[in-house]
Amino acid sequence: MGAYAVKPRLLTVDWGETDFVYDGSVKLSELKPKLGGWINGETIELSGLEVGAVKTYSFTDNGTSGIEITVTAEEKYDFVNNGGHQLTVRVNNPNYTLDIDNAAKTVSISLDGEPTVLAGLPDWLIWVIVAIAAVSAAIIAFVIIYFKKKKSATDDDGFYENVENETAA
Repeated sequence: MGAYAVKPRLLTVDWGETDFVYDGSVKLSELKPKLGGWINGETIELSGLEVGAVKTYSFTDNGTSGIEITVTAEEKYDFVNNGGHQLTVRVNNPNYTLDIDNAAKTVSISLDGEPTVLAGLPDWLIWVIVAIAAVSAAIIAFVIIYFKKKKSATDDDGFYENVENETAA
């Protein structure tokens, strides 16, 4: 008897335009993300997003009702100022899954038109990078000092020689 595997239906988010130039307005209201991949062929627009809120949409697909889609616009991002601002989408039904590459999106707001996604790095990651750089600098300084002290004070030609053997000969 053959076995069948039931795989969840893959949904995809079309985020639309996510790179903006700073003008003092909340860019979250300008986003027009759409969720597609439904069995019935429909696409739902994920509108009405608010800063610091979780927006829930209920959808019926091919007779399956109560499929909840949530979009989170984290409170720590204001979607106004220069930098990267994070949005995430989730689906609560095990018969559906989201494309992992686009279930989260960084909205870039720049002062001059160049994307500033790097500014969207989490604070903890920035501290990890700074700590690694500091430890690396300390290790390099230690190695330089160690080898300078190891060099013989009377050795002025720059080569390391076995001083004991030369004096015994």
